[in-house]
Amino acid sequence: ELGVVWNKAKEILSPSAFRSLRLHYGEEIPVKEAAIIMGKNEVAIKVILHRSRKKLAEYFKINPIKL
Repeated sequence: ELGVVWNKAKEILSPSAFRSLRLHYGEEIPVKEAAIIMGKNEVAIKVILHRSRKKLAEYFKINPIKL
């Protein structure tokens, strides 16, 4: 199931948004460190994460994962 979510996220999100999501949630890197890795400030990463979660939630609401 998790693999399906990551694959769909990679397909739907921009490379930057996917990387932010993967660093923070996939690799459990704090926002502050993810910001340093990506060369952005913390607020920018938080905004990217928020928008990414929203976009994925909207997608999976319409297209639920079938188990």
